Amino acid sequence: MTAHIRLLVLLFLVGVSMTASAQKHRWFESLDIVDCHKEGMTQKVVTSVAGEKVAKYHFNLFRSVEGTATPKAFQYIEHCLAEDEKVAIDKEIRRVNGETRFALLRFRHPDTKKLYEHEKFLENVCYILYQRKDSKNFTCVYIEGTATIEQLRKMFCK
Repeated sequence: MTAHIRLLVLLFLVGVSMTASAQKHRWFESLDIVDCHKEGMTQKVVTSVAGEKVAKYHFNLFRSVEGTATPKAFQYIEHCLAEDEKVAIDKEIRRVNGETRFALLRFRHPDTKKLYEHEKFLENVCYILYQRKDSKNFTCVYIEGTATIEQLRKMFCK
């Protein structure tokens, strides 16, 4: 096999294993948004990264989806976000006319491990970041790692 084909096979296997792992552990309702698991939702762009490439950002896993949704699918998204908002340990929600336009939800990772680094204990957490861009388009990101909300704000709000 050429190096190019081996790389494509490796990327495919990583994507399949991450999807299988996320499906096996349905910790949050909003994972259905990230995976576009509802009729009326369509993925346009999906980015999944794990390992050393995201470790410098204090992430173990980064999965992002840009998609479109029908009005009925947006109702389902609102339901997922509302359910997760109830169990989030930290949250920032912006709504316009009753519709969620932005959500940043932080959860304790179900397999929480406290890590000791630079004389600090770091907790493994999960984030759901959601943004509705207009009447059809949205972006939803799922992150696992030890990054704090402040670190995320600095990274994404430049």
